[in-house]
Amino acid sequence: MGWAYYAIRLLALSRRGAFESSWRNIALGALATATGIALLTAATYVGGSFVGIAGSAMIAIGGAFMFLALVSQYSIWNRMLSSEDSKKVLESFAMRPVGRVVTKTPYQSQSQSQTTGAPGPTISGDGKKTLLEFDPVSGYEGYVAQMIREAISKGSAVALFTKPGSTLSGLKDVRMVFLSYSEQSIRLSQEEGTLWVSITNPSLILDAFATVTKADPGGRVVIDNLTDITLNLGFERAYDLLQRMNDVAGVRSSLFLLLNIKAHSGQVRAAFEGYGNAILRYDADGLHVQKDASL
Repeated sequence: MGWAYYAIRLLALSRRGAFESSWRNIALGALATATGIALLTAATYVGGSFVGIAGSAMIAIGGAFMFLALVSQYSIWNRMLSSEDSKKVLESFAMRPVGRVVTKTPYQSQSQSQTTGAPGPTISGDGKKTLLEFDPVSGYEGYVAQMIREAISKGSAVALFTKPGSTLSGLKDVRMVFLSYSEQSIRLSQEEGTLWVSITNPSLILDAFATVTKADPGGRVVIDNLTDITLNLGFERAYDLLQRMNDVAGVRSSLFLLLNIKAHSGQVRAAFEGYGNAILRYDADGLHVQKDASL
Protein backbone atom coordinates (compact mmCIF):
# COMPACT_ATOMS: atom_id res chain seq x y z
CA MET A 1 0.00 0.00 0.00
CA GLY A 2 2.83 2.36 0.84
CA TRP A 3 4.51 1.74 -2.50
CA ALA A 4 1.28 2.40 -4.37
CA TYR A 5 0.62 5.59 -2.37
CA TYR A 6 4.01 7.16 -3.13
CA ALA A 7 3.97 5.95 -6.73
CA ILE A 8 0.67 7.77 -7.27
CA ARG A 9 2.05 10.90 -5.56
CA LEU A 10 5.16 10.81 -7.77
CA LEU A 11 3.06 10.56 -10.92
CA ALA A 12 0.87 13.43 -9.68
CA LEU A 13 3.94 15.65 -9.17
CA SER A 14 5.17 14.78 -12.67
CA ARG A 15 2.02 16.18 -14.23
CA ARG A 16 3.58 19.67 -14.29
CA GLY A 17 6.95 21.03 -15.24
CA ALA A 18 9.74 19.34 -17.21
CA PHE A 19 8.28 15.83 -16.79
CA GLU A 20 4.85 16.74 -18.15
CA SER A 21 5.35 15.23 -21.61
CA SER A 22 6.78 11.96 -20.27
CA TRP A 23 3.99 11.72 -17.70
CA ARG A 24 1.37 11.92 -20.44
CA ASN A 25 3.05 9.17 -22.43
CA ILE A 26 3.33 6.98 -19.31
CA ALA A 27 -0.35 7.51 -18.50
CA LEU A 28 -1.46 6.76 -22.07
CA GLY A 29 0.86 3.75 -22.26
CA ALA A 30 -0.43 2.35 -18.97
CA LEU A 31 -4.04 2.88 -20.04
CA ALA A 32 -3.52 1.22 -23.43
CA THR A 33 -1.63 -1.70 -21.88
CA ALA A 34 -4.29 -2.24 -19.19
CA THR A 35 -7.02 -2.16 -21.85
CA GLY A 36 -5.09 -4.68 -23.96
CA ILE A 37 -4.65 -7.05 -21.02
CA ALA A 38 -8.35 -6.76 -20.23
CA LEU A 39 -9.25 -7.61 -23.84
CA LEU A 40 -6.89 -10.60 -23.92
CA THR A 41 -8.36 -11.85 -20.65
CA ALA A 42 -11.85 -11.48 -22.06
CA ALA A 43 -10.82 -13.34 -25.22
CA THR A 44 -9.54 -16.22 -23.07
CA TYR A 45 -12.89 -16.71 -21.29
CA VAL A 46 -15.34 -15.48 -23.92
CA GLY A 47 -13.46 -16.36 -27.08
CA GLY A 48 -13.33 -14.47 -30.33
CA SER A 49 -10.25 -13.82 -32.41
CA PHE A 50 -11.19 -10.18 -32.99
CA VAL A 51 -11.10 -9.43 -29.25
CA GLY A 52 -7.70 -11.09 -28.96
CA ILE A 53 -6.28 -9.12 -31.92
CA ALA A 54 -7.63 -5.88 -30.44
CA GLY A 55 -6.03 -6.72 -27.11
CA SER A 56 -2.65 -7.41 -28.71
CA ALA A 57 -2.89 -4.18 -30.69
CA MET A 58 -3.65 -2.15 -27.54
CA ILE A 59 -0.64 -3.67 -25.74
CA ALA A 60 1.56 -2.75 -28.72
CA ILE A 61 0.22 0.81 -28.63
CA GLY A 62 0.89 0.95 -24.90
CA GLY A 63 4.46 -0.21 -25.50
CA ALA A 64 4.96 2.54 -28.08
CA PHE A 65 3.80 5.21 -25.59
CA MET A 66 6.12 3.77 -22.95
CA PHE A 67 9.01 3.93 -25.41
CA LEU A 68 8.26 7.61 -26.08
CA ALA A 69 8.15 8.20 -22.33
CA LEU A 70 11.61 6.64 -21.91
CA VAL A 71 13.01 8.78 -24.74
CA SER A 72 11.54 11.89 -23.13
CA GLN A 73 12.90 10.97 -19.69
CA TYR A 74 16.36 10.35 -21.14
CA SER A 75 16.33 13.72 -22.88
CA ILE A 76 15.27 15.50 -19.68
CA TRP A 77 17.93 13.89 -17.51
CA ASN A 78 20.60 14.44 -20.17
CA ARG A 79 19.77 18.16 -20.28
CA MET A 80 19.87 18.35 -16.49
CA LEU A 81 23.29 16.69 -16.33
CA SER A 82 24.59 18.93 -19.13
CA SER A 83 23.24 21.97 -17.30
CA GLU A 84 25.08 20.97 -14.12
CA ASP A 85 28.31 20.46 -16.06
CA SER A 86 27.90 23.85 -17.74
CA LYS A 87 27.28 25.49 -14.38
CA LYS A 88 30.54 24.12 -13.02
CA VAL A 89 32.45 25.30 -16.09
CA LEU A 90 30.97 28.78 -15.82
CA GLU A 91 31.73 29.00 -12.12
CA SER A 92 35.37 28.10 -12.80
CA PHE A 93 35.54 30.71 -15.57
CA ALA A 94 34.08 33.41 -13.32
CA MET A 95 36.59 32.69 -10.56
CA ARG A 96 39.65 32.92 -12.82
CA PRO A 97 41.44 36.25 -12.34
CA VAL A 98 41.94 38.46 -15.38
CA GLY A 99 45.55 39.60 -15.75
CA ARG A 100 46.48 43.24 -15.85
CA VAL A 101 49.87 42.88 -17.52
CA VAL A 102 50.34 45.46 -20.29
CA THR A 103 50.81 43.48 -23.48
CA LYS A 104 51.49 44.79 -26.94
CA THR A 105 48.80 43.85 -29.46
CA PRO A 106 48.85 44.23 -33.25
CA TYR A 107 47.19 47.63 -32.75
CA GLN A 108 49.23 48.83 -29.78
CA SER A 109 51.14 51.40 -31.79
CA GLN A 110 48.07 52.78 -33.53
CA SER A 111 46.73 55.76 -31.68
CA GLN A 112 43.09 56.69 -31.52
CA SER A 113 43.69 59.87 -33.47
CA GLN A 114 45.14 57.74 -36.28
CA THR A 115 42.14 55.45 -36.19
CA THR A 116 39.35 58.02 -36.14
CA GLY A 117 40.98 61.29 -37.13
CA ALA A 118 39.96 62.80 -33.76
CA PRO A 119 39.43 61.68 -30.17
CA GLY A 120 36.43 59.42 -30.34
CA PRO A 121 33.91 57.80 -27.99
CA THR A 122 34.96 55.25 -25.41
CA ILE A 123 33.16 52.17 -24.16
CA SER A 124 31.04 53.57 -21.34
CA GLY A 125 29.09 51.77 -18.65
CA ASP A 126 25.78 52.47 -16.94
CA GLY A 127 23.77 50.09 -19.08
CA LYS A 128 24.67 51.70 -22.40
CA LYS A 129 23.93 49.58 -25.49
CA THR A 130 26.18 50.72 -28.33
CA LEU A 131 25.90 49.41 -31.88
CA LEU A 132 28.95 49.78 -34.14
CA GLU A 133 28.04 49.26 -37.78
CA PHE A 134 31.22 48.52 -39.69
CA ASP A 135 32.44 48.02 -43.22
CA PRO A 136 34.47 44.78 -43.08
CA VAL A 137 37.31 46.26 -45.19
CA SER A 138 37.60 49.50 -43.22
CA GLY A 139 40.06 48.42 -40.54
CA TYR A 140 37.53 48.93 -37.78
CA GLU A 141 39.30 46.36 -35.56
CA GLY A 142 42.02 48.89 -34.72
CA TYR A 143 39.44 51.31 -33.38
CA VAL A 144 37.69 48.62 -31.32
CA ALA A 145 40.99 47.32 -29.95
CA GLN A 146 41.96 50.85 -28.92
CA MET A 147 38.63 51.35 -27.15
CA ILE A 148 39.05 48.10 -25.24
CA ARG A 149 42.59 49.00 -24.16
CA GLU A 150 41.46 52.43 -22.98
CA ALA A 151 38.61 50.91 -20.96
CA ILE A 152 41.05 48.49 -19.30
CA SER A 153 43.56 51.27 -18.58
CA LYS A 154 40.81 53.15 -16.74
CA GLY A 155 40.16 50.13 -14.52
CA SER A 156 37.11 48.73 -16.31
CA ALA A 157 36.66 44.99 -16.73
CA VAL A 158 36.06 43.94 -20.34
CA ALA A 159 34.65 40.66 -21.65
CA LEU A 160 35.00 39.87 -25.35
CA PHE A 161 32.75 37.44 -27.24
CA THR A 162 34.52 36.65 -30.52
CA LYS A 163 35.47 33.88 -32.93
CA PRO A 164 38.69 31.90 -32.41
CA GLY A 165 41.33 33.30 -34.72
CA SER A 166 39.66 36.68 -35.15
CA THR A 167 41.78 39.82 -35.12
CA LEU A 168 40.45 40.89 -31.73
CA SER A 169 41.08 37.46 -30.21
CA GLY A 170 44.71 38.49 -29.69
CA LEU A 171 43.79 41.12 -27.11
CA LYS A 172 44.98 40.61 -23.55
CA ASP A 173 43.57 41.39 -20.11
CA VAL A 174 39.99 40.58 -21.11
CA ARG A 175 37.62 37.75 -20.26
CA MET A 176 37.73 35.93 -23.57
CA VAL A 177 34.70 33.95 -24.74
CA PHE A 178 35.08 32.12 -28.06
CA LEU A 179 31.88 31.48 -30.02
CA SER A 180 32.76 28.36 -31.96
CA TYR A 181 31.09 26.27 -34.66
CA SER A 182 32.93 23.14 -33.54
CA GLU A 183 31.73 23.21 -29.93
CA GLN A 184 28.58 21.30 -29.07
CA SER A 185 28.17 22.79 -25.60
CA ILE A 186 30.61 24.71 -23.39
CA ARG A 187 34.12 24.16 -22.07
CA LEU A 188 36.93 26.04 -20.36
CA SER A 189 40.47 26.02 -21.73
CA GLN A 190 42.55 25.68 -18.57
CA GLU A 191 45.80 26.72 -20.26
CA GLU A 192 44.53 29.96 -21.79
CA GLY A 193 41.65 30.65 -19.43
CA THR A 194 39.25 31.13 -22.35
CA LEU A 195 35.66 29.95 -22.46
CA TRP A 196 34.46 28.09 -25.56
CA VAL A 197 30.73 28.21 -26.30
CA SER A 198 28.67 26.79 -29.15
CA ILE A 199 27.58 29.65 -31.41
CA THR A 200 24.43 27.69 -32.30
CA ASN A 201 23.17 27.50 -28.68
CA PRO A 202 21.61 30.82 -27.53
CA SER A 203 20.95 29.50 -24.02
CA LEU A 204 24.63 28.79 -23.44
CA ILE A 205 25.63 32.15 -24.92
CA LEU A 206 23.22 33.82 -22.51
CA ASP A 207 24.61 31.78 -19.60
CA ALA A 208 28.14 32.91 -20.48
CA PHE A 209 26.97 36.52 -20.75
CA ALA A 210 25.23 36.33 -17.37
CA THR A 211 28.40 34.84 -15.85
CA VAL A 212 30.72 37.63 -17.02
CA THR A 213 28.31 40.41 -16.00
CA LYS A 214 27.90 38.83 -12.57
CA ALA A 215 31.66 38.34 -12.16
CA ASP A 216 32.38 41.96 -13.14
CA PRO A 217 29.34 44.13 -12.29
CA GLY A 218 29.52 47.36 -14.21
CA GLY A 219 31.94 45.87 -16.73
CA ARG A 220 31.90 46.19 -20.49
CA VAL A 221 30.90 43.34 -22.81
CA VAL A 222 31.93 43.44 -26.47
CA ILE A 223 30.12 41.15 -28.93
CA ASP A 224 32.29 40.54 -32.01
CA ASN A 225 30.27 40.13 -33.95
CA LEU A 226 26.50 40.21 -33.94
CA THR A 227 26.40 39.32 -37.63
CA ASP A 228 27.82 35.82 -37.05
CA ILE A 229 25.29 35.16 -34.29
CA THR A 230 22.41 36.39 -36.45
CA LEU A 231 23.42 34.34 -39.49
CA ASN A 232 23.67 31.19 -37.36
CA LEU A 233 20.59 31.61 -35.17
CA GLY A 234 18.35 33.61 -37.47
CA PHE A 235 17.20 37.15 -36.78
CA GLU A 236 14.34 36.34 -34.41
CA ARG A 237 16.41 34.11 -32.11
CA ALA A 238 19.35 36.54 -32.20
CA TYR A 239 17.14 39.50 -31.32
CA ASP A 240 15.48 37.51 -28.54
CA LEU A 241 18.96 36.71 -27.21
CA LEU A 242 19.78 40.43 -27.11
CA GLN A 243 16.57 41.17 -25.22
CA ARG A 244 17.40 38.51 -22.66
CA MET A 245 20.95 39.85 -22.36
CA ASN A 246 19.47 43.23 -21.61
CA ASP A 247 17.39 41.69 -18.81
CA VAL A 248 20.35 40.04 -17.07
CA ALA A 249 22.94 42.80 -17.63
CA GLY A 250 21.57 45.14 -14.98
CA VAL A 251 21.82 48.92 -15.01
CA ARG A 252 25.62 49.14 -14.75
CA SER A 253 27.03 46.77 -17.35
CA SER A 254 27.36 48.03 -20.91
CA LEU A 255 27.02 46.15 -24.19
CA PHE A 256 29.04 46.98 -27.31
CA LEU A 257 27.77 45.23 -30.46
CA LEU A 258 29.59 44.96 -33.77
CA LEU A 259 27.44 44.57 -36.90
CA ASN A 260 28.58 44.10 -40.50
CA ILE A 261 26.45 46.61 -42.41
CA LYS A 262 26.97 44.76 -45.71
CA ALA A 263 25.59 41.44 -44.44
CA HIS A 264 22.01 42.41 -43.52
CA SER A 265 18.88 43.85 -45.03
CA GLY A 266 17.75 47.35 -44.16
CA GLN A 267 14.93 45.92 -42.06
CA VAL A 268 17.29 43.84 -39.91
CA ARG A 269 19.69 46.75 -39.48
CA ALA A 270 16.83 49.03 -38.46
CA ALA A 271 15.73 46.55 -35.80
CA PHE A 272 19.22 46.38 -34.28
CA GLU A 273 19.54 50.17 -34.49
CA GLY A 274 16.31 50.41 -32.51
CA TYR A 275 17.80 48.16 -29.86
CA GLY A 276 20.90 50.32 -29.33
CA ASN A 277 20.73 53.65 -27.54
CA ALA A 278 24.01 54.70 -29.19
CA ILE A 279 24.95 54.03 -32.82
CA LEU A 280 28.38 54.38 -34.45
CA ARG A 281 29.46 53.66 -37.98
CA TYR A 282 32.98 52.86 -39.15
CA ASP A 283 33.79 52.89 -42.86
CA ALA A 284 36.67 53.82 -45.14
CA ASP A 285 36.41 57.45 -43.97
CA GLY A 286 36.71 56.52 -40.29
CA LEU A 287 34.27 56.84 -37.42
CA HIS A 288 30.87 58.51 -37.61
CA VAL A 289 28.51 59.04 -34.70
CA GLN A 290 24.99 58.28 -35.87
CA LYS A 291 23.14 58.55 -32.59
CA ASP A 292 23.96 59.82 -29.09
CA ALA A 293 27.43 61.39 -29.04
CA SER A 294 27.67 61.21 -25.23
CA LEU A 295 29.08 57.70 -25.14
